[in-house]
Amino acid sequence: MTYGISTTLNRKTIISMLGSAAMLLVMAAASPAMAMDNGTHGTAKTKGDLEGEGWTCEVVATGFWSCTKPGEKEQWCDATSCGPAPKMGTKPKTLIQKVPNAGIKVN
Repeated sequence: MTYGISTTLNRKTIISMLGSAAMLLVMAAASPAMAMDNGTHGTAKTKGDLEGEGWTCEVVATGFWSCTKPGEKEQWCDATSCGPAPKMGTKPKTLIQKVPNAGIKVN
């Protein structure tokens, strides 16, 4: 008895699946390289350039540094370039609710 559904993969399906897998691998490999694409906002300088100009750099994450110099705006650098540090918002205010004393004593 046949149901009209092929249980074997045909050549086009296999090629399509291999192409999709290859594309995913290429995208996964390329994404770290594009993670800090400074575009026209970068300084076109490297961490070494900044350190040579008297900047102090410290590690903030694997492959990323925060560089500071008195009187200058903070720069973040990766292995290839540096750019302005991202703007940080203010911390949200925490609301603390006081719970009335229920007569429970803690020893």
